[in-house]
Amino acid sequence: MTRREKSARPFNEMGNLPSPRADAGVQTSQVPGGVYAAIRFNGIASDDGARQAESELNAALQAAGLTRAAGGAASLAQYNDPFTNPLVRRNEVLVQLEGFDKTKQ
Repeated sequence: MTRREKSARPFNEMGNLPSPRADAGVQTSQVPGGVYAAIRFNGIASDDGARQAESELNAALQAAGLTRAAGGAASLAQYNDPFTNPLVRRNEVLVQLEGFDKTKQ
């Protein structure tokens, strides 16, 4: 397989992902799909900031009549490198929804 063919592979399977460097502290895992709700927040993604965003997301879900999946942990997504100004960093807290019917929204 040529280098071009390797770079054209879709990353939709674990076997197609490039291996991270051993010293990078990066792990890959496959997460089952679903419908998720997210809330965005700026700044450095601290534990307290993520918990506050999760609390706000839970309140918004309750107000909208949506149900968070039972036993599902929240996920923290961080999109910027450490050198990005904290005022413009983009972070999200995501939770999986249960019984979501997109035809009714």
